[in-house]
Amino acid sequence: MNALHTGGCHCGQLRYQFSGPLRDIAHCHCSICRRVRGGIVTTWI
Repeated sequence: MNALHTGGCHCGQLRYQFSGPLRDIAHCHCSICRRVRGGIVTTWI
């Protein structure tokens, strides 16, 4: 069964949706990801 996943940025300018299973979800907190993304952790889907 494929679920519909939706999301977007905080300001609402970008929205996305996709269907299918979530695979290979990762959280990274290395110095490169923190600097590039501007947060404590980056989630990769």
